[in-house]
Formats: sequence, C-alpha cells, structure tokens
Amino acid sequence: MEDAHFYIGSNNFKELKFRLNVRALDADDHPAEALLTRDVIFGVPDQASRWQHIDLKPYDVNVGSHARVAITLEWLNGVPDDAAKWSTLLVPATLSATHRMVFRDKSEDQWKVQPIN
Repeated sequence: MEDAHFYIGSNNFKELKFRLNVRALDADDHPAEALLTRDVIFGVPDQASRWQHIDLKPYDVNVGSHARVAITLEWLNGVPDDAAKWSTLLVPATLSATHRMVFRDKSEDQWKVQPIN
C-alpha cells in the first residue's frame, strides 16, 4: 500500500493525531492480526476538513497474501478550540453495498461489523 485517504466533514480541533492500523480479517470479517511493523502516526492541520492524504511509502506497508484487510483510524489526541461553542470532529461514513464498516468505541473493545455486504 502506498497511500490512504480519509474525509473530514467538520473539525474545530487543534493538534489532531491519529494512528492508521492495517489488519487482516478473521473468518467472521472482524479485524484481527495487525499487519504493520511500524506505527503510522500522523497529524492533521488545525481545523482541517475535506480529504486528507497519508503517504504510506515510508512505512513499507505490505499486506502479503491477504486479499482483504481492514484499514482503521485510531484517534490519539486533539485539543478543543476554546473559542468554539461545541467541539466537533466529523468523519462521515455511509453504509455501502460494496464495503463493510467496522468500528469499536474504545481501542480495546470488541469489533462491531455493520451487517451489510
């Protein structure tokens, strides 16, 4: 993998940091074995929105023989803007007929998979 992209619809945070994870899928289509050998930690410009690009070339991300993988974002840090009435970070995701959506509320929770394709 050379690149990853994700969309931020709304953001009034500063110093946002995320970790990108790449995992193999188990028999139940839940993210399982981590495939990265190095942490992919990146920042987002203050109050950035729209499409964000992550250059994965320096990380040598190789999924090997895995035909399907889960790519997840883990929120590590963000400083709310004191001037804003509400703290907002919107990473919109729509249900899709061609992609599964997996999520968990906390980094050690069980994975949940949307019951669509």
